[in-house]
Amino acid sequence: MATSPRPARRPHRRGGGASGLAGEAAAMRAGEDLCDHCMGRAFMVRAGASDAGILGRRLRREGGYAEPARCAVCRGLFARLGEHCDEMVRLAGATEFATFLVGATLRPSVLDADDSMRSRHGLRGTPGIKSDVTRTLSRMFARRTRARAEASSPDMTLKVDLRDGAVSIETRPVHVAARYTKESRGLPQRQGRCESCGGRGCVACGRRGISGTCSVEGRLAEFLCGAFGARQARFTWCGTEERGGTVSGRGRPFFARLSCPSRREARLPRRADLGGVTVIGARAMRSPPGAAPRFVLTASLSVRAEEDIGDEALGRLRALRGGVTDYGSRMQRRAIHSASVRRSSPREFALTLRVDGGFPIRRFVEGPDVSPNVSDTLEVRCSCERADFADVDIRPAGRGGARSG
Repeated sequence: MATSPRPARRPHRRGGGASGLAGEAAAMRAGEDLCDHCMGRAFMVRAGASDAGILGRRLRREGGYAEPARCAVCRGLFARLGEHCDEMVRLAGATEFATFLVGATLRPSVLDADDSMRSRHGLRGTPGIKSDVTRTLSRMFARRTRARAEASSPDMTLKVDLRDGAVSIETRPVHVAARYTKESRGLPQRQGRCESCGGRGCVACGRRGISGTCSVEGRLAEFLCGAFGARQARFTWCGTEERGGTVSGRGRPFFARLSCPSRREARLPRRADLGGVTVIGARAMRSPPGAAPRFVLTASLSVRAEEDIGDEALGRLRALRGGVTDYGSRMQRRAIHSASVRRSSPREFALTLRVDGGFPIRRFVEGPDVSPNVSDTLEVRCSCERADFADVDIRPAGRGGARSG
């Protein structure tokens, strides 16, 4: 059976530009009091335009109608964006940034009016007023700061609340890698959280979230936050030491996440004495660290036994070299890469170990849930009087060592 030929498909038209849409805009204007921005937004997809305000002005001039004193949709919002941009530029003036992102909060009544207008005129696919506001603010801010709008990982995010005119900024965190040595005994590694805010940051703690600087964490936070103009520092440590222990040699690596920095780069000294703590080789990282790194370290232990220890018994400790310890309910394993012992007195000796990160130092000396351990090997109860650390080295993935534990 013969079939009739299909009619030729009419080519899709982009609306003929502003000239072809001026008549439709004039008819729409007769029933809607719309400003240039809101009128241009209604036709910008069909016109292939990128700026609703410019398109709206062209349509108004070609249609021969005047812009209303008050827009029924935005209610004068676009006319006030210049003032909001002034505040954005002022707040961002003390911050280093090359890229930015703008977010906005509008009154629900404005969003509802925009939805109703687009529904009445069947404007499917037309950008909403919130998108147009953020696009316009971004264009204005970029023109004044010469920065670039970027949605993915911007240096700075500006949030504009158009309900009350409030503007806030947040900057992308800076990540720092460094090492530290600790010369002062009695200085803890961790600092307690601020009692007033629980670590969130408040006036009482200077927005730092910690209770002071009487620790390794407190002094490193003060140094790094000052260098980058940051609000808070959060640390990832490659192991821990006790209050009475020291860290020497190449030091202990750590990573710091600095929130809300005003500077993205800082000239950091190769070494900086922070008073009992020395930070070494601090540098900003291109990207944050991944999973907690594996590492090995040297531990120097001062051990005291309850009875005199003979030379033969001490010699048994050297045999632990290359052994593996199992401990705890999870049966975790940590390697002993080397072991050496030196007598100090009939009941005291120094034990130097090269071990995986997370090795249970005190329990290895005292037992009983670590096997093998020093007390069982010597067949006499021992205690660890002091533990000092040195030369903490990060191991590449897949080459032994253990994660921080």
